[in-house]
Order: sequence, then structure tokens, then C-alpha cells
Amino acid sequence: MHDPVSTCGRRAGRGRGLTKIKSGLDMFNHKTGKRIAMEGDEACASLVAEERFEAGEEVFINYGHKSNEELLFGYGFAIPQNPLDIVTIQLGCRGPPEIQRYRQKLLDDMEIPWRKAAPKAGEGEGEGLEAISIGQFFVRYGEWGGVPGALLNALAVCMCQEVGEPPALALEDIAALSAKFQSKYEALEPKRASDEQLLRRAATSGQSPLKFF
Repeated sequence: MHDPVSTCGRRAGRGRGLTKIKSGLDMFNHKTGKRIAMEGDEACASLVAEERFEAGEEVFINYGHKSNEELLFGYGFAIPQNPLDIVTIQLGCRGPPEIQRYRQKLLDDMEIPWRKAAPKAGEGEGEGLEAISIGQFFVRYGEWGGVPGALLNALAVCMCQEVGEPPALALEDIAALSAKFQSKYEALEPKRASDEQLLRRAATSGQSPLKFF
């Protein structure tokens, strides 16, 4: 395939990068990492390949750096082993008001978002304890950032038990965070098995496993 030149973009000298996919352009399938520039103006839009395609090769476009959650809710599909997938983590800690104020100051100094929260049923009720919710934090595959430093810093703040105590993490704190990741992963297993069973049934029946209402 020859290197394309956009008639409504580069050649006309008035095209610009699109911030979102225009209607009709999403008829091309998505593939992570494909170098395709989407350009356009008020009158038209075009795709400009920044790499070569062989004759007969499918032309993919790149919907952007998106997790499976974004792809599923935005476009109706997900990618197995998506390298851009994320796990969302939110921390919560409770304690006496003076300790919570100290933790809140530490979080503010670190520019980590937090908000006041109601203690869970049976936790801190009638004891004068306050609760805060910290984050959200987005954990990615290692090559795309891995565990954000802000999450570890927030966990260290939650470990502070006295006013003036510097934030620090012990090995058992890291183990607790690892257990939280594992629990999220295990929660997906029953759903994954159910999805695989649904896909097998659809493959044998020749029917689509998806229903739209």
C-alpha cells in the first residue's frame, strides 16, 4: 500500500489532529500500538498511516491508550491480555480525629486526593473514630508504570499511628497490598469462567453471545 496523503488534511494544509474518533472511522478495528494519525476539519476527516501495510493486510487504527474497561464501555469489546489494562485501588483508613488530621495533612503535602468517609458498619461506631477514603490509584502492567508511587506513599500514611510519626512501610504492609491485588484478581475468576462458557455456547449455536437492549 502506498504511503497515503490526506486530501482533506495534509494536502489541503488545514487538517488537524482529532481528539476523538468521528462517526464512521470506528469501522476500522483497533490494535494497540498502531501508528495511525486521525486528521480532519469541519468538512471531513481522514486517516493517515504512519507505517506501511502490505497488500491484503488488514488496516487497523488505534483508538488510543485504553484499558479493557474503557474499550468495553466505549466500543463494546475487550482485548485478551491488554497491556494497557488497569486495576483500580482505593485505600481507606480510620482512626482518632487527631491522627486523621495528621494523615490528611501528610496526604495534602503529597498532593494525594482523599475525602472523608463514613466508617463501615461495626467499625469505629461509638468509638469516636473517623474514616477517610484515599485515591483512586491505577495499577498497570510493569512496562506501563506498574504500581504508582503515590499508592505506596498513601499506604505509608495509613500506617502512621501517632502524630509526628514519619510515613514508612514494613514488609507486612507490602504483603497486605499484594493480598488486596490478589483478592481483586480472584474476584474476576468466576466471571471469566462464566464468560468463557457463554462464548463456547455461542460458538456451537452460531448465535451472538451479546444482546443489546
